[in-house]
Amino acid sequence: MTGVRLLLAAHCHQPVGNFGWVLEENFQKAYQPFVEVLERHPGVKFGLHYSGPLWEFFEEKHPQFIETLKRLVDRGQVELWTGGLYEPILAAIPEADAIGQVKALTAKIKHLTGASPKGLWLTERVFEPTIPSVLFRAGVSFTAVDDTQFLSAGLSARELTGAFTAEHLGEAVAVFPIHKRMRYLVPFRPVPEVIEHLRSLTGEGEVIAAILADDGEKFGAWPDTHEWVYGQGWLEGFFTAIEQNAGWLTTQHFGAFLSEFPPCRSVHLPAGSYEELEEWALPPERQPELEALRASNVGAAGLVRGGHWKNFLDRYPEANRLHKKMLRVSRKISALGDRPLSPHPFELELFRGQCNDAYWHGVFGGLYLNYLRHAAYESLLRAESAADALLEAGRPYVKASVEDFDADGRDEVILESDLLSVIADPDGEGGLIEVDWRPAASNLADNMTRRFEAYHRKLIAHAEGGGLAEVASIHDRVRSKEPGLADRITYDRWTRAAGVPLALPAGCNRLRYERDGGGAEVLRREDGPPAVAVTTAGPAGGTCEARWTAPGLAVSHKLTRDGSGAAIAAAVQRTPASATPGGRFAGEWNLSQLAGNAPDRYFMSGGVPLEPPHLAGEGETASVSEITAVDEWQRIECRFDLSPPAELWRFPIETISLSESGFERVYQQTCLVFLWPEEVASAPGGVQVSFRVTDRRP
Repeated sequence: MTGVRLLLAAHCHQPVGNFGWVLEENFQKAYQPFVEVLERHPGVKFGLHYSGPLWEFFEEKHPQFIETLKRLVDRGQVELWTGGLYEPILAAIPEADAIGQVKALTAKIKHLTGASPKGLWLTERVFEPTIPSVLFRAGVSFTAVDDTQFLSAGLSARELTGAFTAEHLGEAVAVFPIHKRMRYLVPFRPVPEVIEHLRSLTGEGEVIAAILADDGEKFGAWPDTHEWVYGQGWLEGFFTAIEQNAGWLTTQHFGAFLSEFPPCRSVHLPAGSYEELEEWALPPERQPELEALRASNVGAAGLVRGGHWKNFLDRYPEANRLHKKMLRVSRKISALGDRPLSPHPFELELFRGQCNDAYWHGVFGGLYLNYLRHAAYESLLRAESAADALLEAGRPYVKASVEDFDADGRDEVILESDLLSVIADPDGEGGLIEVDWRPAASNLADNMTRRFEAYHRKLIAHAEGGGLAEVASIHDRVRSKEPGLADRITYDRWTRAAGVPLALPAGCNRLRYERDGGGAEVLRREDGPPAVAVTTAGPAGGTCEARWTAPGLAVSHKLTRDGSGAAIAAAVQRTPASATPGGRFAGEWNLSQLAGNAPDRYFMSGGVPLEPPHLAGEGETASVSEITAVDEWQRIECRFDLSPPAELWRFPIETISLSESGFERVYQQTCLVFLWPEEVASAPGGVQVSFRVTDRRP
């Protein structure tokens, strides 16, 4: 028996929180035309995976597409794959959640199509040695990961012609190696070149498996692929060529191949993912070193490794905080014990908040897209509020704790109520790293710090050289969505948070401050644990407070929950001897409300709109005692009351990041800087900023 068995699978996903028009565009450009071409070639077998957000989209907008899939499943042409319901990195969430997510998607596919999938798409192909147990317990029989992970385990490329067994503590699943060469050929090279590569794999007296499992969006939704794949007929030609070479080339489902050719041996794979992700996970200054190593060690594929997915949690504190928020919510839900529905509605919200896209960044926007982070926090806060309502028996409450929330070895302070909850980071910049308004399920301090990315070098070099280069690979493409982006690149000297205490030198103006910090110094906490106190005041709530000191000042954050709502008051007393002559004390508050230029989000002071009023507006106001950010979309008002009145600087924080369609400028948040002369901050009573959130819902 000889020949090539071609095992094909496509993974299709859109993140939780993505815009409806994006889903529709991907459907029209990739998902629907792909299946239409496939249906015209009944002899071609294909594995298809759709994530939970897409199944929900199909149910609501395109139920006929589900009927088409059912028809293709029934005639044995399509093999549906399961996965985590909302596409989490399975190794990055609690095991019970991972198993629950897989079982939930399997049940949804069974309900919608009648199919019982046994194959699983492993999100971002992130594999860890414990994954086989998770998949086994979730009812999965096989998955696929990149061939480089097998090469990292010491296997040679010529051995990767079938399935292997991967186990953890005796619980095993089959694992297929995805061939990198196939990923780069399909659909980017002419069909004859792909067929010639497959023909070169044929051996004497054996069946060779050629394995491709990759993003379905590359078949029409990635830049410049729709015209190539469908307009110029690449996919039609590929399927026709498969049929014309049926004497030696046969497509087969992964499950059917596994039944005919059981795993040839066991393998213990190291933790890893595909090569590009491992490169992106490294610190940006080390990425060129990895590129050079790989270029000079072509024969050592798989042995020259990059970073692991979890390195993104080290590179980006914003991702780490979101991740630790997710874990905290998961623990709260677990504390409730068994529930009659599985998964319970607020477990589904937790699952939605575990969608991977907002937790990392590579060639796609990911973490830098504020609406994806917002969607993750929104789901997590809904789940947390529902869990807390049960844990607190539905009563208003206030409570405080000191714990290492973000697992960095240093304690944070958590002040919580049923309306407003905040997390203060005394050992960091001394500000609030999370400000949750529970009624709207919104983290108003979901801020992003501007930092160096390796691809900034390409953008700057491109701007200096003039013109735009177009290359075939989405990973190397250089394209700007607007001119002059290289000139807008800037980096922050400290983490953007709410209420960061700063000492500004004499002569520092807004433009210098906005560009490079203007010589400002963050006043960080001294040694010693922060003090917390809780005072209850009847059924409407009460107060909780945290206090600590930093060089030259004493800080207090007090959360008040009363009958009219909730507020957080930050009070700072500057030590006179520490004041810089001619300098100023400042509190930097970064406020995240998603859209910098939307007409339904604006600033007011004294009942009058600021000029310009929109959130991305910038300017200076000599003396303000109150400023309000109105968000008609989320239906909330955020009011700052300043005592004594302060000078105000405001400007947008915008990042220059890379997405699949090119370099882009993304509004992240508005930076509000309240300034007082040092002698004012050093006077009795110091300065105070009260931040009150009001619900504008009818």
